[in-house]
Amino acid sequence: MSPPQLELLAVQPPPRVGQPTAPPSQPRQLRRPRRHMMDNNPTIPPPYPWATDRRAKILTLEQLKNSGLTTITGEVECSNCQRQYDISYDLETKFTELINYMLNNAGGFNDRAPEEWHHPKIRCRYCGNRNPGVKPIIEHKRTINWLFLLLGQMIGHCKLSELKYYCKHVGVHRTGAKNRLIYSIYCSLCRQLRPDVHLNA
Repeated sequence: MSPPQLELLAVQPPPRVGQPTAPPSQPRQLRRPRRHMMDNNPTIPPPYPWATDRRAKILTLEQLKNSGLTTITGEVECSNCQRQYDISYDLETKFTELINYMLNNAGGFNDRAPEEWHHPKIRCRYCGNRNPGVKPIIEHKRTINWLFLLLGQMIGHCKLSELKYYCKHVGVHRTGAKNRLIYSIYCSLCRQLRPDVHLNA
């Protein structure tokens, strides 16, 4: 019987003094989806009952009435006392007031938002502060409560990047001064609610 053969193992020589040792290999991490790829998705879960699954798109007035949606609610925060609370608007009442104002003053806009739209001042129900008053709470562009901002005439509180986000996804021309974008968005949202309405924008 032949003697068993010994298996020779390769032995690494010890590292020299002062010589750095190679770090242990790390497991490869899975790449997260890039934000811009997620933002390119044309559809999103509707953020509100009066919104559609398209970014910055809302239901028409007829669709809202047929669904029994007559009250539009949004969150605000006071710049003075930092209280956060909800404000609710009667849809038909506020929209009728707004559209009548726009039609009666159509010749004086010159494609620019008036001062009260550009710098809205809404009194806080708790501390009474009105300058600057309450502002809408906006966490993400895709969840901006556009119909609430329209009825409360608070679109002017949006940042320029948020206004351009609306214009990009609704097909509104998005260059120009901020007061021009605000005016264009007011007209666009009114047409979303009432496709038959004729406004100069």
